[in-house]
Amino acid sequence: MSITVPESIRSSATAGERILFNTLKEYLDDDYIIYYEPEINGKKPDFLIIGPYLGLLVLEVKDYTINI
Repeated sequence: MSITVPESIRSSATAGERILFNTLKEYLDDDYIIYYEPEINGKKPDFLIIGPYLGLLVLEVKDYTINI
């Protein structure tokens, strides 16, 4: 299980952010660090992931719904 900062996600996060946060936390190895909404030069991406084989990855989650 990876290290997350913070340890839990805010309650107002989107469904996609919650799903991705929990998936990354559970399935990435112990040597991965996941930052949720870090501030980088005045910007706040959804996720910043640091890993030994991955390097640095910045993710922005886009949620959408299909209206039928």
